Amino acid sequence: MKRISTLFSLLCIAATMFAQGWKANYGGVMLQGFYWDSYQDSKWTNLETQAKDLAAYFNLVWLPQSAQARNTPSMGYDDYYWFSNYNSSFGNEAELLSLIGTFKANGINTIADVVINHRATTAGWFDFPTETYNNVTYTMTSEDVAKNDDSGKALTEAQKEGVQLSSNLDSGEDWDGMRDLDHNSINVQNTVKAYLQMLKDKFGYAGFRYDMVKGYAG
Repeated sequence: MKRISTLFSLLCIAATMFAQGWKANYGGVMLQGFYWDSYQDSKWTNLETQAKDLAAYFNLVWLPQSAQARNTPSMGYDDYYWFSNYNSSFGNEAELLSLIGTFKANGINTIADVVINHRATTAGWFDFPTETYNNVTYTMTSEDVAKNDDSGKALTEAQKEGVQLSSNLDSGEDWDGMRDLDHNSINVQNTVKAYLQMLKDKFGYAGFRYDMVKGYAG
């Protein structure tokens, strides 16, 4: 094994914790393919060169959130784009597709890190991107933000801007700094479903690890 064997955490887990529709009592071994600030070691091109070595030991590799985030560099937890921009701190979209394809050819399935509790904005509090995938346009508004987001600071800002938040409180633990999404919103639900389907259909991810699950009701 190359350098990755000493730099990355080994996770020997039941894949049902990370993927939908996985076989009961699955006995595979998963590698966490990143650590905090691992921008160089976790580059898609670097991981791809190690596919054959990894295949001898691992059945799954868990990748960091792979879309372009708000900040650069970023580990992806300040998620901004979901559908349209996959030029991240770990590489571009073509490199990501090549990595997942190479892993699959070597018998390794890939797990996506999915951040759906919250979503980042840029200049303002509610300026979510408008994105199109498969001829369907997806966008979120202030009304998709939980009423008590950021301990009430989002509501104060919404009143200043003359916009409405959701009438629903956050269904889980609040997390300051980005907009906590209202997971009772039909728009949020539909957008999340389309996002997950896109990760499977377009990129070939085999399953998901959900970030900050205590932030919203299951």
